[in-house]
Amino acid sequence: MMFWFLASFLLHIVLFWRVPVIQRDCNPRHFSNVRKTSVIIPARNEENNLPNLLNSIQRQEVQPMEIIVVNDGSTDRTKEIALRKGVRVIDAPPIEHGWQGKSWACWQGANAANGDYLLFIDADAWFEDGGLLRIMGAYQQQLGKGIMTIHPYHKIRDWYEVFSSIFHLVTFASIGSSNIYSTPNSLSGGFGQFLYCRSFDYFKIGGHREIRSAVVENMELAKLAKSKNESISAWSGKDAVSMRMYPNGKKEMIYGWSKSFFSGALQTNPINFLLIVFWITASLSFIFSGIGTLFSEPILVLLCIITYIWALTLSLRKIGNFHFMDLLLFPLHLLAFVGIFFYSIYLTFFTKSSTWKGRSIITSKEKEENLE
Repeated sequence: MMFWFLASFLLHIVLFWRVPVIQRDCNPRHFSNVRKTSVIIPARNEENNLPNLLNSIQRQEVQPMEIIVVNDGSTDRTKEIALRKGVRVIDAPPIEHGWQGKSWACWQGANAANGDYLLFIDADAWFEDGGLLRIMGAYQQQLGKGIMTIHPYHKIRDWYEVFSSIFHLVTFASIGSSNIYSTPNSLSGGFGQFLYCRSFDYFKIGGHREIRSAVVENMELAKLAKSKNESISAWSGKDAVSMRMYPNGKKEMIYGWSKSFFSGALQTNPINFLLIVFWITASLSFIFSGIGTLFSEPILVLLCIITYIWALTLSLRKIGNFHFMDLLLFPLHLLAFVGIFFYSIYLTFFTKSSTWKGRSIITSKEKEENLE
């Protein structure tokens, strides 16, 4: 048991110990950046989420140049709510062949924007008070150019949401953001919920048009930027921008993680991928060997479990409001991750496509290539 405990603990340190968090300080020097920013919100049937996001923007100390809601074929009150809030609304034209829905909506918003900077944010996220200024400060750390992506802080409100824990950790590690050996030049992807960049840089690399058929557009856009020698960064949005993931129940969470997770895994740096596989294997082996040792060495087993959960909690508290007690059942978290991961493989190779918010999503690599 001790071998597997030490292996899983050390691999955790290597993979997840350096989750980057945006600093809490707000610097008034960045007011001008906010005022030059176009906020672009791709929205398809987001009547329940959109008011919270728009209200959070209006509470910011300084307002962006404009807020653009791209109404992407919504059949609910999304457009009505946006207009009532006084923001700019554009109706995305019918999606063209070869595009995925979100990339299409983002591209329409970018072409309609007037700001020197573009901020793409999902409708189910929201800004914390002072969040926009904190984000501008983080962007200045890469000299105010290139692409910055943010994983919004997960505000957990229901019990089943804690089972997203392993997915969050793996997402950070897979792009190289939290790894102890990572450097600014070693990132291999980004987060899809939030992206910020100069308009000039966005159109110079081709923007969402260049990755229009990608299922995991965040990975592809960051890879595109890196191939064009643009700087990229990936942060946790703690105290800056938050989200509630899959509030409509367990089925939504399972399907949400499944629809593109394996596609993202295929694009992960091979070294990161292997280390993640080793970590999951070592963690599961630690669990099963610990069960066999529990009655003969209960104190040792309990100490190892507490140490392991402590390490998980320290990393996850930078990503969401996870608590030590949430992770006492971490064996179930791991088993849930493995089960959903294999379901994602099934969706990718056997169903070939799936639906999300009433729109078909191409999940097979073969079909992606056929669309291009």
